[in-house]
Amino acid sequence: MQRKNNYTLFRIGELVPSGTYTKVHSCFERVINFAAEDIVISLCESSICAGPYRLILKGRIPLAKELKVTEKEVVINQEISLPYSQDNIWKIPSIHPHQNAQKTFLLCEKLLNFFIGEEKNNLLSLLFQPPSSQDEFLLQFRNCLINGINNLFQQQYTLFAQQIKRRGLGSTPAGDDFLIGYIICLSWLIANGRKDLIKQREEIYQTALDNDLLVNTFLHQAYYLRPDDDWANFLLALSENDEINLTKYINLIMNSGESSGKDMLSGFVFCLLFNWFWSAEIAKCRSCIFPDVLAALNVLSVNI
Repeated sequence: MQRKNNYTLFRIGELVPSGTYTKVHSCFERVINFAAEDIVISLCESSICAGPYRLILKGRIPLAKELKVTEKEVVINQEISLPYSQDNIWKIPSIHPHQNAQKTFLLCEKLLNFFIGEEKNNLLSLLFQPPSSQDEFLLQFRNCLINGINNLFQQQYTLFAQQIKRRGLGSTPAGDDFLIGYIICLSWLIANGRKDLIKQREEIYQTALDNDLLVNTFLHQAYYLRPDDDWANFLLALSENDEINLTKYINLIMNSGESSGKDMLSGFVFCLLFNWFWSAEIAKCRSCIFPDVLAALNVLSVNI
């Protein structure tokens, strides 16, 4: 085998399984996804952040039709050999519980204020305010979101997910991205002691799973809190009350994909709003904290 030196393996996720993969699930300008049993492993350009199931190359990726992964090298198309060492293995950061619940709560309040009050082009703005255009597809998608959230208020978690999954535009539909972000938030809240949310997460996760391996991979990562690098750093910034890094990784996530990053953040933020800001444990202070958004959620719950 001739070794090509114009490619370098920069990072390989710690959960990338060894094996030979010949089935391309999907191909994009900067990413090629290979089917690997019940997940996908992704060959990515360096502009894509590292992740547990990702292989990051420096520069542009070749048109790959076969990918072989061993403990010492990655081989593309049986001709491009990319050796790697332990230093190249990307490991999921340990996402520890928040250090100060009240400070984290206030930081989440700023996140909600930004996402609902300032950043208009997202699913939450669509949810709280009808679109100005009469785009029938967009209006129907909004109705699906509202119907799903109506079920959420009734603790009908399966129906909530059924109304939203596979809805909307995108290579991964916007509704799926919303559910992925929602489950990331549930997993983060559970890691912070909210064991009462385990049943909700289980029902939504099992319902959201589908026959799309790419969506299922993201759902799997969300459920087990095995995020890609940008999301891991976003969650760490929340836990460590680091507003500068939080802003940095919000921007990186929002700029990932056509709209997937924003749609996932929309799901994450709505989960915060519904399961933390609206929870009984903070009922005594919610009348004086974050009044605008809480009022909007109250209107939504009454008039949905």
